[in-house]
Amino acid sequence: MKFTFFPGMTVIKKQVFRFLRWFNRPMRDEILSFRKDYEQLVGRYEALLKQISKYMKDHSFILNEEYKNSDDVWKQLNSVDSFMLQTIRGDLELITRDCEYLLEKGEQNPVDFPYQEELLTLHITQLKELRRYSDQIDNTLKDFEKRLMRVEEVISNQMLAN
Repeated sequence: MKFTFFPGMTVIKKQVFRFLRWFNRPMRDEILSFRKDYEQLVGRYEALLKQISKYMKDHSFILNEEYKNSDDVWKQLNSVDSFMLQTIRGDLELITRDCEYLLEKGEQNPVDFPYQEELLTLHITQLKELRRYSDQIDNTLKDFEKRLMRVEEVISNQMLAN
């Protein structure tokens, strides 16, 4: 005789194992490919955000509208790297395009089980958020680029004056 806490315990065990077997069914290759592409895109996005953060931190002095005549300020102004900003914006544009491609791909992927639908819906929702953030970041970078152009103008005027 088996010892159980209550008579229905073996029935519950069977139901749990049946549920776990159902839940662990394999996903289609299209869904696995989508998930892999999604994870890679999120990783690229996170790396770009770190790069943007470092760039903005290194060039935060540009946000100050007043450029005083001191050697430290001029050293900082001369270290301005507008090409790096263009590279960052180009990378953001590529990630945005890849995000749009994945959104289209995700919306076309058929699912076999409800849990796959939930997972796919979650990833699509997160991709839409990433896409929205990309637009906000691009607008911020455009504003920063305008300020950067003003700094470069100040530098060139200062050089011409000397």
